[in-house]
Amino acid sequence: MPLPAGKIGKMRVHESGRISLEINGYVVDMNVSIPLRYQQQVATIDSQQVNILGEVTHRLVLTPNMQNYH
Repeated sequence: MPLPAGKIGKMRVHESGRISLEINGYVVDMNVSIPLRYQQQVATIDSQQVNILGEVTHRLVLTPNMQNYH
């Protein structure tokens, strides 16, 4: 089942502080990656213009939670 426009899944914050993300029925663990060493920006590009949405301050690493796939 496709997700509605603008949403990719459901974020869960557990009592332990662990964060997971459910995307279309699949659960992945979410962690902060190493700090950025250079400036990055997020942008949208279409056929007529480029729109800068903002700077990237953190990267996230999503890892499949294998306990949910047995």
